[in-house]
Amino acid sequence: MKNFRITPPSLVLSRIHTRAMVRMLTRERGASTVEYALITLAAAALAAVLMIVLTSGDMKGMITNVFHKAFKA
Repeated sequence: MKNFRITPPSLVLSRIHTRAMVRMLTRERGASTVEYALITLAAAALAAVLMIVLTSGDMKGMITNVFHKAFKA
C-alpha cells in the first residue's frame, strides 16, 4: 500500500494563490496599450512645450530672421 500524504487546506490554498499571482504578474495583455498611451502622452507634452517655446517673442524673431535670410539668398 502506498503512503498517502494529506496536504493541509491552507497549503493547498497557498499554492493556488501563488500560481494565480504568478500568472497575473506575468500576463502582459494590457502592457502594450499602456505603453502606447504613455508614449502618446509624452509626445503631446513635448509638442506643448515646443509650441510654448517656439511661439515666444524671441523665438519668433529668430525663426523669422532665418526664413528672411534663407529666401533672400
